[in-house]
Amino acid sequence: GLPPPPPPPPRRLLKQEKVEDCRVLHHAYSGNNETGLGPLDMQVYLTSKDPPPGMPSFVHYGRPDVKGIFEKLREDALAAGERRVAVCACAPMRLVNMCRKACAKYSDEQVAFDFHCEVFE
Repeated sequence: GLPPPPPPPPRRLLKQEKVEDCRVLHHAYSGNNETGLGPLDMQVYLTSKDPPPGMPSFVHYGRPDVKGIFEKLREDALAAGERRVAVCACAPMRLVNMCRKACAKYSDEQVAFDFHCEVFE
């Protein structure tokens, strides 16, 4: 037979749908403990000139401070007695490469940063 037809192109989410999706993530993120931090420390950075309103606290505007983020992750891991930290980056290639290099730079015998990525342009 014939191969199946290709899937339809992804549709763009409306701003209201994006806000609803973030509410679901916010609920999952905020329930960890009294500080909001725990096994999941999710940070989302929006560089859009027109960000949707009502974003949860883990959404930041502008570019990430990769060095500062990794220094804090390392400090928090050591304080919590964690030896491994998973870093998941979904970003353009330039930022993915910065995160990959930071994982190597900040990993040692005390804390290992495991890197997982997905690239978009």
